[in-house]
Amino acid sequence: MKHFNKAETAKAREALGELLKPGDTVRTVLGHVSKSGMTRDVQCLIARDSEIIDITSKVAAAIGGTYNAEYDSVRVTGCGLDVGFGIVYDLGRRLYPEDEYALKHRWI
Repeated sequence: MKHFNKAETAKAREALGELLKPGDTVRTVLGHVSKSGMTRDVQCLIARDSEIIDITSKVAAAIGGTYNAEYDSVRVTGCGLDVGFGIVYDLGRRLYPEDEYALKHRWI
């Protein structure tokens, strides 16, 4: 598991700010669920020019989350929430504080 420092978080937000524009869709893939169902690992992808780009590690850093290298995923704990939507909402809130719904979410 990787946790990020402030410099890594700022660098990831800057990189994602260049990659993502308001209205873009971030696609998420549920990679793993713990036996208890309280922990989920989610990948984050975007489509650009008929190419799929994995932005998972940058998203984990940008939202101050935990990156799980074993599943190449953002690790989310808890229950009773749509974790993909939650990750994309949190990312939108960090990149575009004036409109936290600036990014769209789709599950794959």
